[in-house]
Amino acid sequence: MVGMAAPLRSSIRKETDATAITGRGLDARGLKKAAKATVGSSIKRDKDTGELALKVGYGVGKQSKLRKTKATARAAGGDAGVGISAANVHWIVLGTGKHSEKTSSERTKKGTGGSTGSTEQFFDGVIPKAVTAGSQAALRKAADKARIALRKEALKRR
Repeated sequence: MVGMAAPLRSSIRKETDATAITGRGLDARGLKKAAKATVGSSIKRDKDTGELALKVGYGVGKQSKLRKTKATARAAGGDAGVGISAANVHWIVLGTGKHSEKTSSERTKKGTGGSTGSTEQFFDGVIPKAVTAGSQAALRKAADKARIALRKEALKRR
């Protein structure tokens, strides 16, 4: 299970790079770089059954201390926006619906109620393609890890 994550993460990053992003005023390279930086994995054991579950995708797993520090610095910087991180990568992967400002009668006295737009779905279908492309490599890696573990056990028993 442990060895299966690396080929799948790699496959997701390759499919992200291969995705065509078009649009007026878009930084396609920046979007792809931000999305690839959030690709991660986690392995958890089910409390009831004891089975292991592997999860691989955008925004999965724990962020490193360095990435957390950078995201916090961007958020506290006072600039418009915070960039794409594991916490909000779903905006560009899945897209968002239409958003609007609160009207003056709600919460703030400044809102106009005007539309603030929506976000397109840029990486539609990347995960299924990546899993299909990387599954054979993941299975090979898992089999190799199992062989190594069996050899170690066999040598202990001698």
